Amino acid sequence: MKLVNALVVFILSAFFVTSCQKELDFGNFESAGSLKSDASFDCLPSSVHGIYTENSVLTDTNYIEVQVNTTLSGNYTIQSDTVNGYYFRGTGNFNSTGLNTVRLYGSGTPELPGPNSFIIRYDSTFCIIDVDVIAAAGAAEYTFAGSGGTCTGGSVAGTYMVGTAATSSNTSTISVDVIALGSYSITTGEVNGVTFNGTGTFTTLGPQTVVLTATGTPLADGSFNYPVSGGTNLGCAFSVTALPAAPPAVFTLGGSPNACTTPTIVGTYQAGIAVIAQNTATITVDVTTVGAYSISTTTTNGITFNGSGIFSTTGPQQVVLTATGTPVASGPFSFTVTGGSSTCTFPLTFDAAPTGIFHCKVNGVYYNFGNAASASYITPDTELTMTGNNIGGITFVCGISLAGTGQTIAAGTFINDLATIAQGNIISGLYTDINSMSWSPAVTAPVDAFTITITNLTPTNVQGTFSGPLHDQFGTGGNTVTISEGEFNLPIN
Repeated sequence: MKLVNALVVFILSAFFVTSCQKELDFGNFESAGSLKSDASFDCLPSSVHGIYTENSVLTDTNYIEVQVNTTLSGNYTIQSDTVNGYYFRGTGNFNSTGLNTVRLYGSGTPELPGPNSFIIRYDSTFCIIDVDVIAAAGAAEYTFAGSGGTCTGGSVAGTYMVGTAATSSNTSTISVDVIALGSYSITTGEVNGVTFNGTGTFTTLGPQTVVLTATGTPLADGSFNYPVSGGTNLGCAFSVTALPAAPPAVFTLGGSPNACTTPTIVGTYQAGIAVIAQNTATITVDVTTVGAYSISTTTTNGITFNGSGIFSTTGPQQVVLTATGTPVASGPFSFTVTGGSSTCTFPLTFDAAPTGIFHCKVNGVYYNFGNAASASYITPDTELTMTGNNIGGITFVCGISLAGTGQTIAAGTFINDLATIAQGNIISGLYTDINSMSWSPAVTAPVDAFTITITNLTPTNVQGTFSGPLHDQFGTGGNTVTISEGEFNLPIN
């Protein structure tokens, strides 16, 4: 079903882009004209947008605008040279002659602060535009409210209990007075097994607050002082009270000692693929005495389910157990759950190992889409999709459609660019993240150069690589993710 859905999305995407292409009428020829400049070859007008900071990757807010006196309508590519680790580029179509304003988007990362001069080229002309790169934020200067003693103007949030790990709700808010803007890193160091930390950048001067988040597990009950430090700034201290460990709860597993009562299993379980946090089993318990609990299963087929916490109410309720490990084999297995003095069992069937390779990095984070991964022709020889799923329900689809030109798909490199779009062909990637947001290449200027390379293609198998930027909201949004180190080796169904 997921494969069918992916193919439907690809077909609809192809139809949408082809329809847009007909409306825009890009044409298949190159434009001609000249860049506007003054006697010193400075671009007219000189329009630079966005903030350029050393070691900060450029975004869609970083662009320059130039004017072109167009003498022949058609496709255009206007680009600068690369200076200090970044450059500007714009592509599109001039539908009419005369004066046109073109936006060139920045790409790359400025390496050093200072002024940079770029040579912009179009047709046989050029002009020069200057961009200033500012230095990265240095260390901020600030004082703590209550410096040298007890922190004032702050608060501690969350419950701290011996043996219970701190969560994101365990925080300490402190007050500071910022004297000079810049970055900060504030910490308490470890006290009683718990540490508070906070980092960021101060962008405004004067009094303000900083939230420090706790990590760790309290070792003992009682009140403990946490000295706050931030660089060379004189610190202060705040107090946190840790409660004694909760007494053990008294409860019975639903269905004990036989089959667990209506367990709910979430996630995909596949031989050779490590489980993630979304792989869970929810069971029912009946609590007679409130207190701390710890519930776990046997380690079966390389997988264990665990859950712990505190029951604050009595009566029937549910507990979520999280899986850890890597399944060893496929097939049905039985897990025995132990909680307090009771046990119950639930069955779990593991899928066979993936039949193909389909993985990549998304913003540098590795994802394996090898779950049920495969390739399939939509239209014989001219439209091919490659699709797979991550264990957490995250999906990826690569699609190549040469229906616009009627070409047969073969080994080679395929790039999503204006020329491809103008021909009615589609080179696309569709990444659906854990929040069900769909990311695809932008198909209007500036077009995302998403690339698919087929290195080997047979009637039963396709191999190759893929990479490039994708935008949210099916390619129309302002947020971008970068796909890198993409690789596929898939059977063709």
